[in-house]
Amino acid sequence: MNISEDFYNIDLERAVLASLMTIEDSLLDVTNILKESDFVAVKHQNIYGAICSLANAGECYDAMMVLDQLKSSNVGESEYKDYLSDILATSPATKFNLVSYAKRVRDSSALRQADQLLLESRELLHNNNKDSNYLDNINNVIDSLARLATEKTTMKGAETVGELITDFAESVVLNAVNETKPFLKTGFVAIDNKVNIQAGELVVIAGRPAQGKTALGQVILQNVVDNTQGVAVFFSMEMAKTQVLQRFMSSKANIILPKVTSGQGFKEDDFNNLVKLEEKYKDNCNLYIDDRKLTTAQMRTELNKIRKKHGKIEVVLVDYLQIVGGISATNASERSTVIADIATTLKDFSKEYNCPVIALAQLNRDAIGRPQMSHIAESAGIERIADHIWAIYRPPQSDDMPPSDIVELEVLKQRQGAIGTIPLRFEGIYTRFTDDLPTYP
Repeated sequence: MNISEDFYNIDLERAVLASLMTIEDSLLDVTNILKESDFVAVKHQNIYGAICSLANAGECYDAMMVLDQLKSSNVGESEYKDYLSDILATSPATKFNLVSYAKRVRDSSALRQADQLLLESRELLHNNNKDSNYLDNINNVIDSLARLATEKTTMKGAETVGELITDFAESVVLNAVNETKPFLKTGFVAIDNKVNIQAGELVVIAGRPAQGKTALGQVILQNVVDNTQGVAVFFSMEMAKTQVLQRFMSSKANIILPKVTSGQGFKEDDFNNLVKLEEKYKDNCNLYIDDRKLTTAQMRTELNKIRKKHGKIEVVLVDYLQIVGGISATNASERSTVIADIATTLKDFSKEYNCPVIALAQLNRDAIGRPQMSHIAESAGIERIADHIWAIYRPPQSDDMPPSDIVELEVLKQRQGAIGTIPLRFEGIYTRFTDDLPTYP
């Protein structure tokens, strides 16, 4: 591949390597900036790889040691001996400019990667024999570009407490003065008192079919939109937009769902409530619904559009994890791996868009009793990646148990808090949850 000279600087690469091989412990300054692949010259990749290998082994990484490492790794010795000498003789070794040089090398690498991705997208667009997946392939390219931008611009690597504490302390003081919490308000007092959901976190709500996980997720989004005037995005891959809207109307207008879905049995109060709902939301509802079975790359495209329009997204809901578009694996092991990758991407979304992401998930149908972490379908990666894991549980009805509309939300994982049980009330005829629990004498 021909690479534009605008996208690399051999002299800078040589200067970085000369500095590393000359200045003791200098790798510590650039190890979070550079990877082997950031160097355009293969020789430079191999030299940098040898330096990193030596450092990881606790050994020095001067030119003699690097040459020996290259020899022992079967890269070769003869072609590098004179080259290393030439680098040290002609390239400046500098402690003060090393980080700046390294960042330039990294940025050039990002430009090369972006150029290659754009080339691939052009080839896809101009391919006369487009297959059925060509749009997905283009979205994958877009996803890769977004990942590249995030990696190269927002990830800072290790930082000292001293570098971090000032901004964080200011935010803590500001929250204390204003008596505000930097957490997502779900609209449920019982949940908000027990669970602290922050931007950059992935929340998984699991449940068996028809247990109410979609209703809970949707009500949380509705509450966020109502209480913060913020923007919420609902990727509804199981239900059509019309079904989501019917549930929304039932919940917010106090019209039982069968009336809304059938259009039958409306009374005057129902009509009045519906008119009020329309007037309230027709111009200012910031709840977006997308009912396509999207890949994560396609989700990112939509989120970028919404963020560009509004500037900020408060929360994202994905319904549900195991049917996200693009899953082609069939056996259990492969599916578990793919779903873990999807969960990882959703976790990345929470950081990229600086908001919580809520992903619904299915519990295994054959799981018996109170939900456990292992009951989540294809749960191997989900358990590790998610910051919060909740499971909806409806206790069996009997004489000595609460009525059937009482649902228990099992907090199975909270990365920075306690686990436990939160009682909620499910009003099925309105497809909504509330923490307004009945009292008994």
